[in-house]
Amino acid sequence: MTNFNIETGKFENVTPLARVEGDIRDASVTAEIGLELHEYRDDTDVTLVTHSGGTNGAGVLDAIEQWLDGYLSLPSPHALTAIVLWAAHTWSIRSFYVTPRLVMDSPEPGSGKTRVLELLALLCRDAKLTISSTTPALYRRIAAAEDQPPTILQDEADAIWGRNNPAAEDLRALYNSGYKRGATVDRCEGDSKSMKVVEFPVFAPVAMAGLSGKIPATITSRAINIRMARRAPGEHVREYRERVVADEAEQLRYPLAEWMDSISDDLTYATPEVPEGVRDRPAEVWEALLAIADAAGERWSEKARAACRWFVLETDADELSLGGRLLRDIRDVIGDREAIFSSQLINELIEPDDSEWADLWGKPLDQRRLARELKKYGIKSATVRLDRDNRAKGYRVAGEDGFAQAWERYLPAKPALVRDSRDNRDSSELPQVNDGFECHASGTDVTAQACHICDNAMVFPADLALGHHEGCIA
Repeated sequence: MTNFNIETGKFENVTPLARVEGDIRDASVTAEIGLELHEYRDDTDVTLVTHSGGTNGAGVLDAIEQWLDGYLSLPSPHALTAIVLWAAHTWSIRSFYVTPRLVMDSPEPGSGKTRVLELLALLCRDAKLTISSTTPALYRRIAAAEDQPPTILQDEADAIWGRNNPAAEDLRALYNSGYKRGATVDRCEGDSKSMKVVEFPVFAPVAMAGLSGKIPATITSRAINIRMARRAPGEHVREYRERVVADEAEQLRYPLAEWMDSISDDLTYATPEVPEGVRDRPAEVWEALLAIADAAGERWSEKARAACRWFVLETDADELSLGGRLLRDIRDVIGDREAIFSSQLINELIEPDDSEWADLWGKPLDQRRLARELKKYGIKSATVRLDRDNRAKGYRVAGEDGFAQAWERYLPAKPALVRDSRDNRDSSELPQVNDGFECHASGTDVTAQACHICDNAMVFPADLALGHHEGCIA
């Protein structure tokens, strides 16, 4: 019997995996197959082989997850789920239209990024761990593999895009376009007399690691982005001994490859449901991984969608660009105003001590730079009137060249203020202005502030913050 020991993290008494007809609930069938995971989670046995000799996908993914977890310190269990499913998708890449990029970055070296790539190199199909491959070498390697492209694992990616590298743009284009099936690059081959244009396919799975802020946004927007960090003193992982780890990985690769091959046709036509709120490119990124999770059963299906929500909806995995941060800070500065002078906007942006706009490459944001940045988002300055006597160049919130259309397109929606359930009372039941009432927060008598729309009293913090009842519309 081949056992996976939870304490040592090793497979013991290794025997070859054999296909057999039968039911895993039959002990004689399990013994004949000879591959079980004992002492696994919740003290239950998880077998890698199921009815009619097919491989149990949930068992395979569970075993890989347990194995990876022993060697990695990750920011969240959701990151582990994503890595397991990403490794699996490389074994059936021809079933998918999109292969998501997997990006590990960190603010400092020594955060475990390379370890992730080393483990993926042992799990993924035809993995090539590289530091400085040239673009021509990569697209020729991909073309030679035909419909089973290699898995490219790019380490030290920050060194490529963090310096003046003439080849960096070609490599970025390859990684960007190779994200979708059918993408190609044209290259000329042969001497001057017999030169011809050759079309090279570039569709291939890619994972990369590098320091934060160095990997282009065009790649990270096509990726599942994992922010790695150095282990704290109390965090421990298993010692990485390459020969031992390679032997362990080999015992996982075979059942993973077998299972992925058995479901490849189903994956080709799968249309997994994505979590609510996940749309456009993030939905595209997660489609392959969700399809694999669905094939593994309900538990992995739920785990994958929880991971998808965490990466897409609940974290700041994709940081805002400089322009995005400017739009965000302008939205905070303007508040509920309908227009603002350019000079006033600049002053309010650079006023906070920690404002990044007070020092942009050695000098503060000025009106010319502000106009240039905002023009990218369709926002244009105009002469605005704030009152009868004050007219000057500025910006409006409404309109096709105002801030509102850009906020809606490029910024996440502001979280809605939580309204106290007592605010649903009829306005006649609310304390009237200047009526004394006991403040539910402080227990002292206070004088209510009037809503500037209906003139009735405002009691609850959400209303006081707005200056009117949340339900009142001017």
